[in-house]
Amino acid sequence: FVMDITNPEEDPKLLWTFTHIDLGFATSYPTVARVRPHDALGKTSTMETFWYAVFGSGPTSYAGNAGQKPKMFFVDLSTGPTAASSPLTLNGLVRTQKGHDSTKNAFFGDVITVDRDLDFRVDAAFAGETFTGSPWHGTMARVTTGCGAKTSPTCQTNPTDWGVAYATTGGRGASILLDDFYDGTGTFNLGAIPQAPSVAIDDANNLWVFGGTGRYFSTADKTNLEVQTLFGVKDPVLSYACTDAYTTCQVAPFGTSTGANTLVDLTAASVCVLGTGTGTGTCSAANQVSGVSGVATYPALVSLVQGKAGWFNKLPIATGNAAERLSGTPIVAGGIVFLPTFLPSSDVCVTAGTGSMYALYYVTGGPYSSPVVGTTAGTSGAADSINKKVILGEGLSSAIALHIGVQGNGTTGGGSTSGLMGCSQSTTGALNCVNVNPAMGVASRYISWINQRD
Repeated sequence: FVMDITNPEEDPKLLWTFTHIDLGFATSYPTVARVRPHDALGKTSTMETFWYAVFGSGPTSYAGNAGQKPKMFFVDLSTGPTAASSPLTLNGLVRTQKGHDSTKNAFFGDVITVDRDLDFRVDAAFAGETFTGSPWHGTMARVTTGCGAKTSPTCQTNPTDWGVAYATTGGRGASILLDDFYDGTGTFNLGAIPQAPSVAIDDANNLWVFGGTGRYFSTADKTNLEVQTLFGVKDPVLSYACTDAYTTCQVAPFGTSTGANTLVDLTAASVCVLGTGTGTGTCSAANQVSGVSGVATYPALVSLVQGKAGWFNKLPIATGNAAERLSGTPIVAGGIVFLPTFLPSSDVCVTAGTGSMYALYYVTGGPYSSPVVGTTAGTSGAADSINKKVILGEGLSSAIALHIGVQGNGTTGGGSTSGLMGCSQSTTGALNCVNVNPAMGVASRYISWINQRD
């Protein structure tokens, strides 16, 4: 439903409601897309401007399964549902190279829209998919609008013209950014992606998409032991590195030799605190990084990931048969990706578990070169190591909310001097906050000045 809350002195006005036989449960958090043609009227003109509510089809059972193919809906915010509010589906996409095809049932997670070039026209929508099956299978899907092409863009104002044309079956639909990939030992199954991704642009003008896998809908999910991941990938379409989104604009092609090293594995990466340790265990710039093949310095780690499509971290399986998984939408600030996770209790009779917050440098996927959320002391002369996550406490963690300002005496977590604090509310009701030291400044500041003279 959509409500008009323009005047806070009046009761909200219900504008319209939407339902569809293929909507499923309304679990896909909606977002908004604004589009208008590229013309001489300028990007802020309201002429021929269209606003759409964008959301995906959800599960069709209380256990989080889908009994239909995934669909994404686009509803005009001003007119509401009409006969033209038909969904853009994935029915026509034959993923022969992905190990599954158009016969698979799935649902969409939460959706985000991205205005890559800041011209008030949405360039793409991103959402994860969860395919019903064993093991659970996910993909990160993108729907392009045509508004964000680097040269000669054609902003399509009708959603029926969004996405890509399917080469074999006709029709249009989403393209895939990330699917199963080769992790260096074999084909790794990308798990369910019900949470929305987040995005950021790096110094090289690449658009990164950050996300993670893991579901928590049913009792079976509590004890599911499939390994989940956190990932950051450079989208080749919105980074202007690729134009053929149907066939080639995808990260880590499944089953190909070029996919072997497309994503860098940061699971075992460790970064030590400079100047700590004794003897051969002393941390220096020459040996700050370990756990990544062929890399010993932090600049070398940055360089390695820059030459690849991105990074991933496998989340652990804890003693007691429980698998850690992403529990909320990532958020990016100050060069750090903050990702909430949850490690459920393996006892199906209790709802307890442990929430954590990962704080990863956005272009490496590992700990930053200086502490963000604290350190762990080394033993037997070993150097102290930089934490890549902090325990938030009991309960399922919500998405991280960032606040400029520190709590208490500023000694919690990393002992922030920048005034940034990350907070997550647990299902126990507790509000868990951690002071963090981001890699870059987060406060507004002047970036240039001019002195105009008569």
